[in-house]
Amino acid sequence: MIQLQHIKKSYEHHVVIQDLSLEIKNGELLVIVGQSGSGKTTLLNMMSGIITPESGEIFYNQQKLTMEDAEQLRLKSGYVLQSSSLFPHLTVLENLFIQPRARQEKWTKEEQMEKGKELCQQVQLDPSCLTQYPKELSGGQQQRVSIARALANQPQFILLDEPFSALDPFIRKQLQDLLLELHKTHLDITFVMVTHDMEEALKLGDRIAVLHEGKLEQVGSPKEIMDQPKTAFVEELFAGKNLDAFWFRTFLTTISKVPVKNEIPVIQNFSQLLELTKVRKDDPILFQFNHCGYQTTFSAILQFISKELRQW
Repeated sequence: MIQLQHIKKSYEHHVVIQDLSLEIKNGELLVIVGQSGSGKTTLLNMMSGIITPESGEIFYNQQKLTMEDAEQLRLKSGYVLQSSSLFPHLTVLENLFIQPRARQEKWTKEEQMEKGKELCQQVQLDPSCLTQYPKELSGGQQQRVSIARALANQPQFILLDEPFSALDPFIRKQLQDLLLELHKTHLDITFVMVTHDMEEALKLGDRIAVLHEGKLEQVGSPKEIMDQPKTAFVEELFAGKNLDAFWFRTFLTTISKVPVKNEIPVIQNFSQLLELTKVRKDDPILFQFNHCGYQTTFSAILQFISKELRQW
């Protein structure tokens, strides 16, 4: 869907993006990672038409992106920033329909409210928030509204620039899981996300693009990035981000939550979970992680491991 061919961008003689070519597939969730200053956000802004490449070309559905097309492209796409970027003087409902109104689409108040309720359901928000203002919402709720606003635009693609980095770990996990769910249920939307969190990239990405000093070091699946790093930088960047932590966070999304109790053991990774199975092999296995309780069974753990081994 999105093709970047030999893109270059400089600021005051400093080259930020160097001869970068990348093809993003229809319906995938591509995660762009790299250190600060590697060009991640600049690359995202060029995809959205906010920044014009110094040289090279960008194509959407085989149509070359021009300056004249850029504004219309933004009106038909979704963009989620680190801060929610909601308009403080507008209600949540009014924020949701900023871009449709900019395209002069005619929506009655009743139609907007009905669509707003549907969007709230998709991002797991109480519809009562539609009449509230952003300052009345928590940071996590504001980001959910920002995601809903992107969906309200009925986009072909959504760009996300470190959307969860300002949130606490518990809320961050919730929104990561929400993004995975939206990716599963909106197969026609292409998601491109920037993050500096390698574990987040491994958890969310169908593929991961690694940037270093404006150059594309490697593009591949999480398995390829972990097992077959093409450069020393990629290997170093993902050092220590082993399958233990990655599988553990993925496993948490597949099991039931329970109330937290003091006697429930606290664990941090899959290795510690497997230790619990030794003493509770035939009983429900209860544990807590990040102040949230979970329940599973030995057979569920075995099924998960078997499934992951087949995929990897």
